[in-house]
Parts: sequence; C-alpha cells; structure tokens
Amino acid sequence: MTICLAVADHFEPYWAGAAQAEALSRLASWEQGLPALSQGLSDCRGRPPQHDFFYPVEQYQPEVLDRLAALCRQGLGAVEVHLHHHGESSGELEELLSGFAHRLHQEHGLLARDPASGQVTYGFIHGNWALDNSRPDGQWCGRNDEIGILARTGCYADFTLPSAPSPTQTRTINSIYYAIDDPNLPKSHDTGIPAAVGQPPQGDLLMVQGVLALDIWTSYSPTWDERPDGSIANRPPAYTGSTLGGLWRMRGFPSQRFNDKAAVYYSAEVRLIPRWNPFERSAWLQKHLGIQWLQFVPFVEIGRVAPEYDLSTLHSDMQWNTGLGLRAWAKGLVARIDAAYSEYIDLPDFSSGLELVDGGANTVMTRTFSKIYGMGGLRLGWAYCPVAVADVLNRVRNPFNVSSAAQAAGLAAFADTEFVAKVKKHNDEWLPWTINQVRALGFEAPPSVGNFILVRFPAGNACDATAADAFLKARGIIVRRMAGYGLPDALRVTIGREDEMRAFIGALGEFARQAA
Repeated sequence: MTICLAVADHFEPYWAGAAQAEALSRLASWEQGLPALSQGLSDCRGRPPQHDFFYPVEQYQPEVLDRLAALCRQGLGAVEVHLHHHGESSGELEELLSGFAHRLHQEHGLLARDPASGQVTYGFIHGNWALDNSRPDGQWCGRNDEIGILARTGCYADFTLPSAPSPTQTRTINSIYYAIDDPNLPKSHDTGIPAAVGQPPQGDLLMVQGVLALDIWTSYSPTWDERPDGSIANRPPAYTGSTLGGLWRMRGFPSQRFNDKAAVYYSAEVRLIPRWNPFERSAWLQKHLGIQWLQFVPFVEIGRVAPEYDLSTLHSDMQWNTGLGLRAWAKGLVARIDAAYSEYIDLPDFSSGLELVDGGANTVMTRTFSKIYGMGGLRLGWAYCPVAVADVLNRVRNPFNVSSAAQAAGLAAFADTEFVAKVKKHNDEWLPWTINQVRALGFEAPPSVGNFILVRFPAGNACDATAADAFLKARGIIVRRMAGYGLPDALRVTIGREDEMRAFIGALGEFARQAA
C-alpha cells in the first residue's frame, strides 16, 4: 500500500502588508529550517519530504522566486500557483495565469512541461477559497468559467478545498474527483466524477481535497418512560444518554444543556496547523512542555433533542453554534489514567492502562487503597509510571507524606490477595442484587461496574433525591448527593455488607410507600 501525504502551503511572504525586509526574513526561515527538518527523512524510494509552495501571482518578486527555486532544487519541493483576484474578464484571467506559469518556468526554472503537449503545467489554490465564483456575494473571483480557464492554461489539479464553514465549501468532501465546468453557473466543482485508479480523466479539472472532518451522531433511549405524573423512569444518566452541550457536542452550550429521549447532531471542522509557533522562542517551555505545533480548528455544529425519535421534529428548530478551537501537541505533558475501580471490573474490553504506560514515556496510571482494600482513612495510593516520572514525583512530594504505618498497611494489603478476592465476590453478588431491588421499588438504577450504584428519583415532587437523602439520614443511612456532579436527581450508594444493603432497601421501600 502506498500512502501519499500532500502539503499544500499558501506561501505568502508579504502577507498582512509585510515590508521587503520582513518578507525576506520569512523566506530565510524556510531556507534554513526546511533542509534541517527534512534531514534523515525519506520515503521508500529514498526521496525526502516535498513541500509545495503555492506562491501568489500578485506578490511576484524575482528575488524571492529565485531563492525558492534554489530551495526546491535541493529536492525538497516545488512552487505552484496561488491567486487572489476579482473583476478580470475571462481573457484577462487566462492571460494572467498563463503568463505567470510561463514566467516561473522560463525565468526561474520552476514548473514542468507536459511531455505530450509541451504545455507548462501547475497546481492551483484559489485565494479566499472563492474558486469558480463560489462565494454567494460574487466577491474575490467574478468568473463562472474559471474551471475551464484553469484547464486551458495548464492547471493539472486544484488544491483549494476544504473551506468549511465558508459558503464556498462544496457538497463533495474528502474526495479526489473531476469537476465539469459550466461557464454560465458558479461553483461548477460542487460535485463531479470520482477519480479512479486505471481510469482516464473524465472532466475538465482534477480536484484534490484536503480532509474535512465531519461528525454525525444520533441517540435514542428506548427505556425512557415518561409517566402520567410527569416523572421519568429508566432514564440513562445525562452524560451517557441523548444529551447535547459541553466539550464533545454543541461546545457553545453548558455541559448537558439539552437532554431528552432522542437526539441528532451534526458538526464539521477544519484542522489547520500554522507555520507560526510562538512557543519555539521559549527554551524553558520547549524543555518542559515540548509544544511541537498548534492547531486551529474552526467548527460549526447543529443539533436537537426531542421526546421521540421523529426525524421531522429532530430537524426543526435546531440549535447551532460555531467557534474556533485551539489544540496543541505538547509531548512533554504527562497523561494520568485514574484506575481506582479496576479490581472490580471483568469486562473483556476493559484496560487499566498498564499497556499505555509500557508503550510511552509520559503516561501514568494511578490506583488507590480506598476502594477494594477499604483503607480510605489512610489516604494511600500508588502509581505505575516511567522511571523518569517517578523520579520527578519523588522530588516534588512533601516530606514524610506517607507514614510508615500506612506504607506497612499498603504492602500488607497487596499481599492479601485472598481478601481482595473475597471483596470482589461479595460485590459481584450484592451490586446486581441492590440494582434489582431498587428497580423493583420503582426507582431508576443505571448499570454499574464499580462498587456503587446511582439511584435516580423523579424531580419536583415529594419523592425527589433531596427528600430521599433526608429520609435515609434520619435512619442512620448516609449516601452521597450528586447535584455537584450535574445529577441533582441522583444519590450514590456504596455497596456495603449484607445487613447494610438490606437496611438500605428496607428504608428506601418505606420512603417510596410514604411518598406514594
């Protein structure tokens, strides 16, 4: 299998009105940095990485092109054509493109000739994404016949897209295809004929698109049961059900802002990694964080929740938001995996994270003695991590942070595998028993794989979570309120001894009968 990675760079040394000195300084950074970056890298044919400099026609300067040509002659890339324009006639645009291509070839030794026709050929990126007059307002292009003009002047492929969320974005995404020009209509490249191995060209211009990330997500909770009194039974937790809002979906809204029985969600984003990395200038930051690149992610999202899975309802009056995300690759940061409940879990696809620690230099798995070992009062835990990370932790920890008695207890707990097996067996029996008993009383209890369950209560009446908590406390049974975790209708109940679980179910049954 051959993997092709295309780097299509809008190379604009005079961007933002830069003076000659600034433009040449930007160029110099590439003259020095690209050979160093490519050192020791090659493909299966021994060829180094190729960087395509799409140079703006309107920024032509002989000195800059001569120096770019010298860089390319080192075997590190090629120069192609980039153009911002508006208002020319078809003939003027054709002359502009053809003249620039010939100048690059004849005066700077750039671009190649088609071996069959002898025509100078070039790749193309349109300024402001407005290829073939694709902006609704007609700005930044003005020519409905641009696809044909490009083909006639030697353009072998266009690399403008993707452009979402701009309206210039085509319906065709993540594709290599041939556009067919309609000189009377804009945006002829909106659709086309897919390119295929072994097939001759079947249109006017080859379109090579970059990656446009799309996400389509839908959810339905068939167990969700809305009762006549307005209460809801068998509802999944908001963080797992048909929920929109927060970090993963509908980022412009608070976490779990929209929650119902059904949901639909669509998003599109473009991932852009600029040449500019301000962290490169800080030796301290690079030493400790190692930020290799920044990524800007413009995105647009739209979605809706509804009481039933009805497509017409879900696609009406939808909520939407758009924004810009910032990501960074910081290879110096440490990722921590909290595996506090690992001993309870038998699922075949579960991993505590051991192999992630073994496979890298910046991953830590932490565990605790507060759960299956029952030693919460000692505040004792342990970590599995690379030696270098352990060395740093040992140097920054407080002195005498763990007493000798706690250390001795921890080592003894590790050795007492019989006790761990006994607790695991007890939890395997009483966790499902408690869930079934809670459900039999008419309350909702989602599945659990730890040593606790959630009990969810109908909101807004005498049988809600606040009333249940007070009722249980009055009988000496202490559970945990979950309002601070975004679950105001839930109580967390830890699996205890048999007599404790029977007492809890008895008290909960009494509460249910009183509230009925």
